[in-house]
Amino acid sequence: MAWFKKSPPVADYGVMTPKRMVAYKTLMTLQSLKTEEIIKGAEAFEKAGLPEYGRMLRKRADLKNAPKDVREQRKAILRELLKSSDPDEVDEGADAFDKIGATVAADQLRAYARGLRTKKQVKG
Repeated sequence: MAWFKKSPPVADYGVMTPKRMVAYKTLMTLQSLKTEEIIKGAEAFEKAGLPEYGRMLRKRADLKNAPKDVREQRKAILRELLKSSDPDEVDEGADAFDKIGATVAADQLRAYARGLRTKKQVKG
């Protein structure tokens, strides 16, 4: 993720390059990162002309700093959604998790919803 330590070339300003996408996905999913590292990444994306990615990274950092009871509530909601048999409900939950920067949980829910839909199609 060293790309953000240097100023981006002008030609790449505002462009989500493959290298930036790898850095973004890493920052969004790697659980071992410290909040400060995620914030530095957010600042780099904002400086590179990609403020929407910076906002999502800031949300991700906020998740890590949430009080324990809030984190536990989110885990409980995730567990309940993973018990649901309604793929539309699960997709709505995935959208909600995405909006708060919990992209790993959102991806997990979307995969579960796809599985539910496939199961329904197979049963006919």
